[in-house]
Amino acid sequence: MVKAWTGNNPELLIDFYASDTYYQDLANPQSINGREHLFHYLKK
Repeated sequence: MVKAWTGNNPELLIDFYASDTYYQDLANPQSINGREHLFHYLKK
């Protein structure tokens, strides 16, 4: 579990989020809706 959070591995991390997740980050002025969109954001 710790490896997913600290390992910069979006493939492991995304499993912690629901399919209808809402994610907001101060580095991104727009919010992110949905696991698929969040996955692409984490891969950057």
